[in-house]
Amino acid sequence: MSHKDKQALALEKFTKLISQHREDLAGISSANEATTRLLIIDDILAILGWKKTDYNPEKWLSNAGFTDYLLTSKGTPRLVVEAKKTGQTFKSLTKNTSKTDYEIRYLRRSFKKPFSDVIQQATNYCVESKVPFALITNGAEWVALQLIPSPGTSLDSSKAIYFGNVFSESFEFDLFWSLLSKESFDDLRLEGYLANINYQQAEVSKVLRSDYSELQWRVSRPEEYLSEFYENFFSKITEPNQRRMLEYCFVSDSKLDQYRGDLKRLLKDSKPTYMPSNTEDCDPGAGKDSILKDGKSGQVVIITGSVGCGKSTLVTKCLVEARQQKEQLAHTILIDLINEVSRQDIDARSVIYDRIYEYLTSQFDFVFELDYLRKIYARELRSYKESSYKEYFKLNPNAYIKHEADLLDEKIKDREKFVFAALKQLTSDNNSVIVILDNVDRAHERFQEEMYALCHDLAGKTGAKTIITLREFTFFKNKKSGFLDVRPEDRVIHLKAPNFGKLVSQRIKYIESKVDQDFRTKDWRKQFESYDDFLNAIKVHASALKRSLQVSDDAHNILETLSSISWHNVRYFYDLLRRIHRQLGSGSYTWKNKEVIAALMASTEAGESPIIPNIFVPNPSSSQSYFIKIRLISYLSTLKAGEVTNGVPLNRVVDFLRLYGYQRIWIHSSIEESVKQKLVECLEIPSENESLKGFTLDMGGTYRLSPLGLLFLNQIVRDKTYRSLISVTLPIHSSCAFDEFRNEFMNVNSYMSDTNEYLLFREGLDIVLGSKLCCLTESYFVVVK
Repeated sequence: MSHKDKQALALEKFTKLISQHREDLAGISSANEATTRLLIIDDILAILGWKKTDYNPEKWLSNAGFTDYLLTSKGTPRLVVEAKKTGQTFKSLTKNTSKTDYEIRYLRRSFKKPFSDVIQQATNYCVESKVPFALITNGAEWVALQLIPSPGTSLDSSKAIYFGNVFSESFEFDLFWSLLSKESFDDLRLEGYLANINYQQAEVSKVLRSDYSELQWRVSRPEEYLSEFYENFFSKITEPNQRRMLEYCFVSDSKLDQYRGDLKRLLKDSKPTYMPSNTEDCDPGAGKDSILKDGKSGQVVIITGSVGCGKSTLVTKCLVEARQQKEQLAHTILIDLINEVSRQDIDARSVIYDRIYEYLTSQFDFVFELDYLRKIYARELRSYKESSYKEYFKLNPNAYIKHEADLLDEKIKDREKFVFAALKQLTSDNNSVIVILDNVDRAHERFQEEMYALCHDLAGKTGAKTIITLREFTFFKNKKSGFLDVRPEDRVIHLKAPNFGKLVSQRIKYIESKVDQDFRTKDWRKQFESYDDFLNAIKVHASALKRSLQVSDDAHNILETLSSISWHNVRYFYDLLRRIHRQLGSGSYTWKNKEVIAALMASTEAGESPIIPNIFVPNPSSSQSYFIKIRLISYLSTLKAGEVTNGVPLNRVVDFLRLYGYQRIWIHSSIEESVKQKLVECLEIPSENESLKGFTLDMGGTYRLSPLGLLFLNQIVRDKTYRSLISVTLPIHSSCAFDEFRNEFMNVNSYMSDTNEYLLFREGLDIVLGSKLCCLTESYFVVVK
């Protein structure tokens, strides 16, 4: 039945009900509250589509007493209904008017003190039940109100909806149905209507950034060889010749001892909830023995983790250590797919078997020797020798040798079948054979889908253990789409991200003591005009990192800032570090955390978004909901310890924020934006940027405070630099206040630049901090709060 048909049917039932009761208005007027409910209110709620299961009359609220009705939609309390005796509580408005929207102060005057008493009682119920909306009725009169008003609006100045008297011809049934029916509640229509009539258009909505360009960081002098520094020492260390870097730079644990309690708990890289329950959680160093020594054959092992957590590095280190031992632990075949093409028409089987064949040729050439080929194809050769040529071969032994050679040559040409046969023979000889497919997620999705099936085929038919490495995001995406074939017998290992502080420390130690012995020295001498200049620059950059991230008083805070933003993404951590290094330089001074925060709030290129967001931008920008995000993360930080870690459902978060009068649509939008900005974590999805870009609110999701959200509470919002710089992107809703901001901003900018470009640089921070921008921001917030 359509919405229009439902409304027509409801009107028919309503008209019939009112006709029945109109004959006994005197009796209804003298009825007590319970009788009023039984006679009229219950029936009207039923006409509106509310079932008995949707509410519990006389619901007890610990701090407010009994509420008459608490209506629930989709399991969430949505509307307090306060029913009073007809006739004595409040009477119809004496002034005939077509209006339905009235300020509550007007209704108080018109309905006198009894109505005000009911409002106070209903307000207590709303606060206790965390439900902003109420319906006050005596059976005849019906008024809908928002008793927890929106930010910046007082209760008396808020407008309520007066539908009229049901016994009057002027009763607004169409509006009544469209706002209060159960179906309408599911569509948030009452909330939207009250939000519209109570919306107070701001005087202005101006942003300083609209008059100036983006806040941009000015680098006074580019650091020589800085890009080469990060490319050579903060990228992958998985090349076969990089054994010395592996030895000195591999970080084998993910301990977070340097972080404070709450942040340590949030930064802990444990297996995500979307992974199988039997997923193994392991430190980088703890996984290598298990990978190589586990004798279970014919198994598919999926090693997953965040970007740059060391999946490839761990695998490479395992192989290097295995080869260095006298008795090799396993025959390992490493296939790195990082450079594979992304064409959709690529044949996964041919690529994989060609690569395994080539690996056997270069690393295990003994499988192509005649004696081993005879072992691989012993059955075929025996059958051939006993075939119809048997007597001929007895008379001509050399002929058999020739035919045997031809047969083996033919077998080797079929690469796929040869790979199967060779690996099966290796495992039959009691060898542990491990095929490692690294960087699977660099290939096209169709290639990945084919490869998962191929891996199970390879493991099942040859007995070789097949190891796949892929990022958490790829695991999540492919499992959700249905083509990641994770079977019960498979083994899933979640590799924790290594300790960021130790990563930097190990790289610095390597540069200080081993860079002269690096295998790339010859290439560097050819690449750079002055090798000595390159080497000196590298050591200067390493020294800057050591001073700022290891030995300075602010080192701990800087590491917390970078770690909280990058979370478990090692590659992103390196990108942030490179960016900060480019902005703050490698001079003799030491970086300060306030400089790091300022640098991450400014763009390094035109059009680039800031890394640290302005969380006080209202949502939507024309409303005065400046504090919705800070209240969101504050609430998530004050939960019980278990809930802080395990998260809470969406309705818990929404219920809390509704107490401040925020519209549900604002709350949903703010939570969604907070997840994208990494202030809040949705536990059902990966925290990688690829996953967050397209994030839409999951009504069944679980949410918790992120490391960055906690950093905002503990550090960033308290930082004077941050409070000064957010003035650039803060919508100001007062012309007078905006003029003050603009005048001070122009004064600050005049010291920075003679143009309308707002440039920021390390030396200029003292000018910003010495200005009135921070005080103006704080004063404005006090006014709009």
